[in-house]
Amino acid sequence: MATNKFKGNGQKNGSWKAAFHERKPMYAGGRDKLKRNAHQKKKVLNKVFPAGGTVKVSLYMRTLGHPMKSEMEVIRSIIKNANPKVLEKVKWNAPSFFYKQDMAVFNPRAERFVQLTFLFPRGVVKDSTGLLLGDWKDRREARFYDIDDIKKKKAALERVVNEWVALMDTARPMQGSK
Repeated sequence: MATNKFKGNGQKNGSWKAAFHERKPMYAGGRDKLKRNAHQKKKVLNKVFPAGGTVKVSLYMRTLGHPMKSEMEVIRSIIKNANPKVLEKVKWNAPSFFYKQDMAVFNPRAERFVQLTFLFPRGVVKDSTGLLLGDWKDRREARFYDIDDIKKKKAALERVVNEWVALMDTARPMQGSK
C-alpha cells in the first residue's frame, strides 16, 4: 500500500493540490523560505548602521582569507576605539572607516603587510612619527608588518585618527556637500 507523503502535514486532504491552493510550500526548505530568510538577514544588518556597518565588516572579515587577517583585526580595533565618532563599512570591496567622509580603507591585496590608506579630502594631517608614507596631495599610506610593529605604531595611529576627526569637525563644508 502506497503512503501519501503529504498526509499529516496539515493539509486538508493530503494531496499536492491542497498544498498548492493553500499557498503553503510543499517542502520545508522551499524557495519562498530562502527568499524570506535572505530578506530578514538584510533587515538585521541594516538596523545596526544605515550601511550595515560593523556587522557587514565582521562578516567580511570572517570570510577573508588573508595571511595577516589577525593583524587587520587588531588595527580595526585600535581605530574603532580611538574615537567613537569613527564608524566602519565595506566600501571598495574592503573594510573602511568614515566620519562625515571616507577616512581610511584597508588594501586586502597587499599580503606581505597590512596596508591602510588614509584619505584627506580637506588637507593632510601632519605626521612627525613616520606612520604616514607618501606625498600624494589627497592621501597617505600606513604599513604594518606584524603585531610588534602595530604595538609600536599604536599611539601614532590613534593620534592620526583623532586629528583626522578634528580636521573634519573644524573644516568648512566642501562645495557640493551638505
